[in-house]
Amino acid sequence: MKKVFLTLALLAGLTLTACTKIVPIHREDVQQGNLISQQQVNQLKMGMSKSQVSQILGEPVLQSTFDPNRWNYAYSLQPGDGPYQEKHAILYFKNDRLYKVEGSLKPQ
Repeated sequence: MKKVFLTLALLAGLTLTACTKIVPIHREDVQQGNLISQQQVNQLKMGMSKSQVSQILGEPVLQSTFDPNRWNYAYSLQPGDGPYQEKHAILYFKNDRLYKVEGSLKPQ
């Protein structure tokens, strides 16, 4: 009886172990920040007002309390089955007009 029980337990364990390798584990995509595209950033023109910029890109994810003339747009994506991706744009304003864009997304 012990041999039968031990054999069944061993077979069940091997079967379950094999299933975890066959059936993939589902992992959710994790997105954070503003979803911005290169096409949106390409619409930016130097001299645009803050309201014009926010109509194109939306409100920035980060606005510095120490520098209200710097807007930070950041987006990251960790796909469940792929490599980590990150995009960001830092916009600078002078007299409420866009004068400089830095980051991985710049107007082309």
